[in-house]
Amino acid sequence: GLFVLSPILLLLQWGYLYVGAAIMHLFVLLFGGKKGYKETVTTVAYSSAPAPLSLIPLVGYAAGVYSIVLVIMGLRERQKMSTGQSVAAVLIPVFVYMFFIGLVYFIWIFSTLY
Repeated sequence: GLFVLSPILLLLQWGYLYVGAAIMHLFVLLFGGKKGYKETVTTVAYSSAPAPLSLIPLVGYAAGVYSIVLVIMGLRERQKMSTGQSVAAVLIPVFVYMFFIGLVYFIWIFSTLY
């Protein structure tokens, strides 16, 4: 089962990488990034290196935070941005995503009550 699913999961992960980097690149451009999309994709790909550590309980949280720090530092260097611009370009999309997930969850919970 997993052998058949592996190529599908790999394709989904590649799609997530490129779509996530595209969304982040929009914010990079908004906050003054000076390089192209390729630099953003490269940064996002390299910053996901700690992802396998997320399978380990408690270590996974640290790996997630470390990945965020890596993408912030990577964008700062590769896109020639300030640290503040880089933090905003990374965290604003994360907060927007969390807001919409929370909104969908809120609507779902209240739709089941009534």
